[in-house]
Amino acid sequence: MTKIEVTCGKCKRKFYKEDYENKSCPHCGHVAKKENSSGGKPCFITTACVEAAGLPDNCTELETMRYLRDEYLAKSDEGKRMTQEYYEIAPTIVEKIGREENSKEIFGDIFSDIRGIVSLVKTGNLESATGNYEKMVLGLKQRYIKTWNMEVV
Repeated sequence: MTKIEVTCGKCKRKFYKEDYENKSCPHCGHVAKKENSSGGKPCFITTACVEAAGLPDNCTELETMRYLRDEYLAKSDEGKRMTQEYYEIAPTIVEKIGREENSKEIFGDIFSDIRGIVSLVKTGNLESATGNYEKMVLGLKQRYIKTWNMEVV
């Protein structure tokens, strides 16, 4: 299982989230968040799903997707390209879903897919996790951004 390192926002000490049942800093008790190497950019789609589910910003799903972005995708040119494309289209996708009457249900369905991707990350299958996430995002792009002609990888 891939461990996700988090940094306490209060005492700035690092620890592995999976090592502590309550997910708070073992040193000071503060709820920790992972350092974000992408300049503070959010995981738009996952964040929207997490918010619709009523989960906190430091839930396992968000922390795991941030890990995938920061520790895997950010280390290759292809991963950086994918991340850049994601940041160009994801806010529009989330905004359009948010206008749907059944947006909470839509975000719930997407969140089911994300949880499957999180399982792949946690078992160390980062390549499959990336492929599944890319396929999911491309499907959302085709559904919610019909006029955008981007290359399908």
